[in-house]
Amino acid sequence: MKKQELKKMLAGIFKAREDEITDSATINDIPGWDSISHMDLVLSLEKTFPIRLDGDEIADMQSVKAVLEILNKHGIEID
Repeated sequence: MKKQELKKMLAGIFKAREDEITDSATINDIPGWDSISHMDLVLSLEKTFPIRLDGDEIADMQSVKAVLEILNKHGIEID
């Protein structure tokens, strides 16, 4: 998956503009990233990719960079 496709997916989940979804953006930078949309993120990632996220990974996803790192840990390359 291309990074731009992932950013588009995140923007849809968080009801944000795509330009708000930067690698350095955190849960505090994106107003629509709340506890409900965080679970939508988890479900979307598990539906899109053949992965199951554990509780620690779900809790650690506090930034776009962390999402990318967790996907990479599962062997999902975002280029």
